[in-house]
Amino acid sequence: MQSRAPFVAPGAGAVLQLELARPYRVIVAGDGARVEDSTGKRYLDAMSGGSMAATLGHGRRDLIDLVWEQSGRVGYLDNNRLTNPWQESLAAKLVAVAPPGFTRTRFVTGGSEANEAAIRAARMYHVARGEPQRWQIISPAQAYHGPTMQTLALTGRPGLHGAFGPYLSRHRHIPPSTDRFDPTGQAALDALDEALEQVGPENVSAFFCEPVSAASLPAYSPPARFWEGLAERRERHGFLICFDEVVTGIGRTGNWFAANDLPIVPDVIATAKGLGAGYTAIGAVLYRDSVYEAIAAAVRSFSLGHTWDGSPLPCAVGLAVLGILENEGWVDHVATRGPALRRELEEALSGNDLVGKVRGRGYLLGIGYVDPRDGRSFLPPELGVAGRIERAAARHGLLVLGTMPTRDGFAGDQHLFAPPFPTPDGDLAEMVDRMAAAVEEVGAEVRDELGSSLSPGGGPSAGLSVLIVQHEDPTPAGFVHEWLVDQGADVETYRIDLEDRRVDPTRYDLIVSLGSEFAAFDDSIPWIDREKDLLIEAHGADVPILGLCFGGQLLARVLGGDSYRGELSEVGWLPVRSVDEDLVPQGPWFQWHFDTFSVPPGGELIADSEAGPQAFVVGRSLGVQFHPEVNQEIMDGWVEAYRHELDDEGVDPDALLEETRRLASRSRAVAAQLLERFAEDIAGLALPGRGRDRP
Repeated sequence: MQSRAPFVAPGAGAVLQLELARPYRVIVAGDGARVEDSTGKRYLDAMSGGSMAATLGHGRRDLIDLVWEQSGRVGYLDNNRLTNPWQESLAAKLVAVAPPGFTRTRFVTGGSEANEAAIRAARMYHVARGEPQRWQIISPAQAYHGPTMQTLALTGRPGLHGAFGPYLSRHRHIPPSTDRFDPTGQAALDALDEALEQVGPENVSAFFCEPVSAASLPAYSPPARFWEGLAERRERHGFLICFDEVVTGIGRTGNWFAANDLPIVPDVIATAKGLGAGYTAIGAVLYRDSVYEAIAAAVRSFSLGHTWDGSPLPCAVGLAVLGILENEGWVDHVATRGPALRRELEEALSGNDLVGKVRGRGYLLGIGYVDPRDGRSFLPPELGVAGRIERAAARHGLLVLGTMPTRDGFAGDQHLFAPPFPTPDGDLAEMVDRMAAAVEEVGAEVRDELGSSLSPGGGPSAGLSVLIVQHEDPTPAGFVHEWLVDQGADVETYRIDLEDRRVDPTRYDLIVSLGSEFAAFDDSIPWIDREKDLLIEAHGADVPILGLCFGGQLLARVLGGDSYRGELSEVGWLPVRSVDEDLVPQGPWFQWHFDTFSVPPGGELIADSEAGPQAFVVGRSLGVQFHPEVNQEIMDGWVEAYRHELDDEGVDPDALLEETRRLASRSRAVAAQLLERFAEDIAGLALPGRGRDRP
């Protein structure tokens, strides 16, 4: 080593690093579950080499010697025309430990290539069976399958797509059925049904997912109901199910494959990382016999390959890794020790109000963090909590991986905790202690930074900070603004059609988007895109949104629904069909619609009418089609401006004004009921003087 500096500074050196503004720690040695940097400082490696690949730890002499010995026999042979005994034996071993029905394996050099090959296999399967129109893939939005153009297209995370968007296939995505948004799995199934209907089930090639997520949602897996429903839909519609087990395969979750523990058998499995245990670059794709037979019956060659696919050296290492795992009992060890490790981590973090949940499958554990002010919201992304904990852990001599995909809307600050399988109990205990110390250190800083807004009860100590987004005159804020002021809220209005300024939605406890005469789908209006961006950023930071009329339509649209000109219009004081009358009373509500929307994926329909959906909930946000903000002042202005439009709709303007006066007290009461229920039970906001003691 030419330098003993512990870091390579940002922009220094000849390596083009992935993160150009980040200093890179220089690691020079490793032994078991410990690594050493260039200054001699030692760290416990709770990330198995940083990407969960070094499952057997660092510095195993038997694998190091094997690489040397195999290179002396034959290290490389092209797999296009030749094979070798190590490839044949490893393939046989993999199908023996795979779920029932898997009979073929193809080798690649890594996880992204494995997922890419799985995509190709699904496509070839359908073409071979005479259905060449099947190419569309559906996958959970909150995921990561690799950086190649096809694997990147499988994730629904625009922040990862960056400049590559034009190159990516337009696949469909559904929200994950997390405890936060969909604890039963039914909402994800409903979203899957909607995606199938939108693209046509006859055009769908595969559903592609991780059985247990890694970096995108550490150690998360959907509930059994989702897997059962997915299997039902495969049977009905004929698409394949592909599992990305790049991380979870080869023992990480306490089984050879995570698929073995689920109530579903996939058609294709991609795996990598643990297959080489960090000692070689190798991945594999496993195929059920039905997939192989369909392709083999139609073509004489399977697919394109890469230079190192199935070569002797990586296959010999993979075969040795499987032998070590089996002979030394490490897969069974992970299955039995993993639950205890999870409990130990939970107990160590249990007193910290920054920690929301600890998840775990085997030696794949995840920690999710929450805002201590309410115990459930995502932390403000500008605090960078995950990165700060990662850096604090390193100061304590622990390597972990923090992620913060808040802008995706499905996850906030979180950490992966994935040690090598042979880590001694003493080192595991030390890892847990160091992790708890790092979280406590950063937690104290965060509480201090948020201190002015914290109270002993966990809610805001001052009034709510609310941003009301207004559009064109003559529409003032009505009951909504009045009600918020009555609650002691600090209300700021933002005329987005007039003010061309940057607004940070994370500074507010609530965003309210009011009605407008303009259609939510008319992108020719300059401020439409700015409001869409504002709502997307707010939702990604878990700031609750109340969308009213136009705001409800736009909220539906930015979350994946549609806004469109409806077949029916509704004008007047009309009831709605409510499925939750505590939140949305039957009314009457004032409605003046020519436009409507569809409920976005992952949303829950709360009320509807003959004209379409009237109210939906997504996470901590509520979108409504009717006008709870309408008061007499607003109605007087509307009738004066649009008397001719009312005449065209067959509505008597004067009778409408009279009915508004008659219903004023009732309409204010139902609006207040909706607002209170939304604020306290949906958005999770503690209202001054009320609601803090409610369960």
